[in-house]
Amino acid sequence: MKKLALILLMLSTTALADEHHHHGHHGGYGGYGEHEGGHRGGDNDWILPAIIGTAIVGGAMYEYGRPSPPPTYYYPPAPVYQQAPPIYPAVPYGYHQQSVFDPSCNCYKYALVPN
Repeated sequence: MKKLALILLMLSTTALADEHHHHGHHGGYGGYGEHEGGHRGGDNDWILPAIIGTAIVGGAMYEYGRPSPPPTYYYPPAPVYQQAPPIYPAVPYGYHQQSVFDPSCNCYKYALVPN
């Protein structure tokens, strides 16, 4: 889209710059001869539009050629995991925990034993 706009801008500037040269001269005088008002020489009405067009196209090319800023990325912070403290069941009143040997698994287990 930018290229199309730039091409159209350049073409319109060229059309402005060549405003009077594509018309035929009327009134019986040549292109570079003496005009009715005593003016001698070529028609220089194209200079100002050419300068303005050059400035516009130069500004457009400057903006078009500038590098765009890098895209910004958002990285959410990593989640922080905390291990919950172990929850021990409350020992009922009148009991206490005691390590007891279990012959079925050949290991020690905790058991509630009356006081």
